[in-house]
Amino acid sequence: MKRPSLWAAASALAIVAAGQAIAQEDTESTEVKRLEQVTVTAVKREQSLNDVPVSVTAFTEETRQELALDSLADFARFTPSLAFSSGDDRVFIRGVGRQTNTNGSDPGVATYADGIYDSSTGAVGKSDFFVERVEVLRGPQGTLYGRNSIGGAINVISKRPTDTFTAEARAGIANYQTYEVEAAVSGPITDKVRAKLGGSFRNQEDGYFKNVAGGPSEGGANETTYAEFQLDMDPAEGFNLWLKADYLDASLRNRSTNLASPYDTFPFPPGYLTPGNAFGYLIPGFTQAGSATTNPGVDDIRKFNVNTPTQSNIDGNYGFAAIATWSLPTVDIKYLGGYRTFDYNS
Repeated sequence: MKRPSLWAAASALAIVAAGQAIAQEDTESTEVKRLEQVTVTAVKREQSLNDVPVSVTAFTEETRQELALDSLADFARFTPSLAFSSGDDRVFIRGVGRQTNTNGSDPGVATYADGIYDSSTGAVGKSDFFVERVEVLRGPQGTLYGRNSIGGAINVISKRPTDTFTAEARAGIANYQTYEVEAAVSGPITDKVRAKLGGSFRNQEDGYFKNVAGGPSEGGANETTYAEFQLDMDPAEGFNLWLKADYLDASLRNRSTNLASPYDTFPFPPGYLTPGNAFGYLIPGFTQAGSATTNPGVDDIRKFNVNTPTQSNIDGNYGFAAIATWSLPTVDIKYLGGYRTFDYNS
């Protein structure tokens, strides 16, 4: 009678041991994944993230997909000391940033797209389909990044043309009648010239807030078109030339306006509740022309009653970038140049 008991005990022990072995293998594979090396260009040259003498948080394409990072506001949730105000495009690192948007003011955090300075933070929110990596450098970076980086700097590095022919596409749908399509082709034209062509289209038809006055819904409703073309060339030994052109057109019904009182008011009420893209916040004394009657938001915060809808448009946003690198035996000589222009209407 003892043999079956001993056999059962031995079997259970074997099962437990096997389970522990599987768990150990899973743990080891997870640790290997966590220790995967990330290469950054925080100090103007490629280095392992572990060797860079700067406080850096780097987000690769895989990390962005795992954490669903689509905007600078998303990056701020996973980056120490980084804060972002989407309403006025102000970014802060360690409390240092732009205090005003008036003409002539400078930001305290510099944004660079492929090494080219950008006065806007729009490039940071570009889809990971086109971006290889986003780096957030914390602390003064004036030595390498200039006067506008006393709080820090943000680097956006694009995906470059590939040595072999590749084609990829991605599509998605979501609620609020949202759909998005992205596609790109890349590969060699000759043994010394590589090219990449890509584009995307995104549309969110419905906003998060319904206008009971009969106007369009607002808050998040948007339409964005993006296209880019790159050339990566090796015209001579030790010399590389990279060129990029991109275009963006976007429209956004970015804010709905709710009255902070259930009572009828005059065309210029003393205060509005401005929900922004997701949740509301109060702006005392904020006024906007147009009549507004009883606020349905008292019973339903997702509804508002306003006859002056808000919409912002970015038209003719195109830019060019060029990086020429001449590699000598003891030093590299590099030229960076860029140009960008756009019209913003709100």
